[in-house]
Amino acid sequence: MSSINNLLSKFRQHFSRGDEKKSDKGQNLLPKIILGVIFVGVTVLFFPHSASYRFANLSEGSVSDQEIIAPFTFYIMKGENELKRDREKAIQQVLPVFIRDDSVAAQALKKFDQIITDILTIRIVKEPDTRKLMELRQIAKENNIILSDKNLEFFLRRNIVSKHSARSKSSKIDLERYFQILRGILEDIYTVGILDIDKKDIPFSHQQILVQENGKFVEQKAKYLYDLEEAKTGGWLKLLLNYLGRIAIVIIALLPLTIFLLRQRPTIFWDDRLLIMITTTMLFLLFLTFIVLHYGLSKFVVPVVVLPMVLTIYFDSRVGFVSAISLILLIGILCGNDLDIVIVSVFATTMALTSLSFFRHRKRLANSVLFIGGAYFISICTLGLLRQIPLTELLQHCGNGVINGILTPIITYGFIMFFDSIFDVTSEFKLLELSDMNSPLLKMLAVRAPGTYHHSLLVSNLSEAAAEAIGANALLAKVGAYYHDIGKIFMPEYFVENQQTGKNPHDKLSPWVSSLILVNHVRKGIELAEEHKLPTAIKAFIMEHHGQSLMKYFYDKALRQKNSKSINEADFHYPGRRPTTKETGIVMLADSVEAFSRSIKEPNVGKIRNAVRGIIDERIRSGELDDCPLTVKELTIIAESFNKILLGVYHARIEYPVQQEPIEPKVTTKKSKVSLVES
Repeated sequence: MSSINNLLSKFRQHFSRGDEKKSDKGQNLLPKIILGVIFVGVTVLFFPHSASYRFANLSEGSVSDQEIIAPFTFYIMKGENELKRDREKAIQQVLPVFIRDDSVAAQALKKFDQIITDILTIRIVKEPDTRKLMELRQIAKENNIILSDKNLEFFLRRNIVSKHSARSKSSKIDLERYFQILRGILEDIYTVGILDIDKKDIPFSHQQILVQENGKFVEQKAKYLYDLEEAKTGGWLKLLLNYLGRIAIVIIALLPLTIFLLRQRPTIFWDDRLLIMITTTMLFLLFLTFIVLHYGLSKFVVPVVVLPMVLTIYFDSRVGFVSAISLILLIGILCGNDLDIVIVSVFATTMALTSLSFFRHRKRLANSVLFIGGAYFISICTLGLLRQIPLTELLQHCGNGVINGILTPIITYGFIMFFDSIFDVTSEFKLLELSDMNSPLLKMLAVRAPGTYHHSLLVSNLSEAAAEAIGANALLAKVGAYYHDIGKIFMPEYFVENQQTGKNPHDKLSPWVSSLILVNHVRKGIELAEEHKLPTAIKAFIMEHHGQSLMKYFYDKALRQKNSKSINEADFHYPGRRPTTKETGIVMLADSVEAFSRSIKEPNVGKIRNAVRGIIDERIRSGELDDCPLTVKELTIIAESFNKILLGVYHARIEYPVQQEPIEPKVTTKKSKVSLVES
């Protein structure tokens, strides 16, 4: 008995880890904040590097769809090449200007006196002439004086005369020698043409037209707009405010998606894997937008619709559409507040999601090309007629839109394959593969446990109908119901639906052993799911379809065998995890309802309705639905859905009369006459 209790406690610890992980995940906002900061920072990097992104949609050769006027007087700044050319021209035209600087003259005379002092000092020192000559050479070199050895010897052998003596003999001195000396001593004290070329070029007055509406955009006009934005954001404070504005606009664009996920889809918001998946897709598309704008390509080639298609396939169309709104706002801002790309993208997104509501199979994803390409073609043509765009340019834009429609499903499929393998999420395409009745697990279940197999089919029908009725993921509920009992492949004869001989082996077992066998089918189911690499979403149905419910039959049996005070009720509870999603909650209810309905004798409308209502009420009272987001209204709708299905299965049949033996006629031939005679 102790070994059984130990084994049950291990099971409980194994499954309780999931609840602890979920509660921790629900309280941890730090990963979401870090992810948001990274997303905002990277998105801001995709903004144009100029001071403003207002005119990012205009490129050389394009046509402006608006008239742009100067909001204030500003100057067009000259470029580096133009400024250099003007300076060279000014140098050639302006004569050299010499400015007398008395301080320079005084400094030169002071320097000259110092040289004379040094020479006199050398002459006084008692050293060999060769040594003195070397020192004079060093002085001449340090002061840039060009003197021959003969001149240096002159300074050694001749006395330096007084001013009076020198002045009296000045007429006899060769001045060229002194000019030569002074050239080395004196520095150039003239400044050539101080040129202050103004960097400002053409002034634009307030309200002056910079670019005309429907006018061709050329390189010179692009410079006008750039200088206008530089004039607006001049100074580091204005530049800082500009970047703060960029960060704020990205946050505002993300608010609709963030609030929607937090309020309407909390399971997505609190799952870090899913948030990383969404932000990765958005950043990829924003990066493509950056590349398109950088190389001057058409903005209509950006596959905006990829994001809503991917998220619709994984989650639902509401998640896809709201995420598309946030992405389209950001792309419109990156394109220079371009309204055209916003209108076209919203229309294309709507048509793409419409196509996905019609088509589910993977091979039909290609059919969305018609919807997306057609949406781009129609919306671009409409805007072209409104803007009066030239026919050739309009056709070019339409062609880009059609190419976008062709590439979008291909890129979408690539993202789905990537996310299925990396993030362990389950797309509708993956679910459709798992719903194939020829899959190894389902074939094994049908052969080894045929009763469980047919039970699973009925549970899947109930679950699918109920999920559709409340707007949950019907395909996920259906496929999850297929696999929820695969653990019964092992020891199938211990489950009542497989006891075709009418013998119940539990009659010979103690209730504790029987409860352990029932619990074991959940553990074996998880092992099979991991062995066959089933997605986490499917494994959740195996773990949660019994929750922590009580095995009443064996608990009552134990009470009858022993004193109730010595029995631990926890030994007869499933050690699983309570349902955490609407789909797993529906399968839990469908599993119980289908099993109980087979025990109803002479089923009718009243008995079936009471049974369904009773099971749902019991699950609510026992707390099995406490972690499940199903509302009371949805539970009522689920009950009605179950009733319709079960009434169809157990409908009353017309009692046909017993067929009597057919009367064989006797044939009598007389005079070629044939008559039928009853016997």
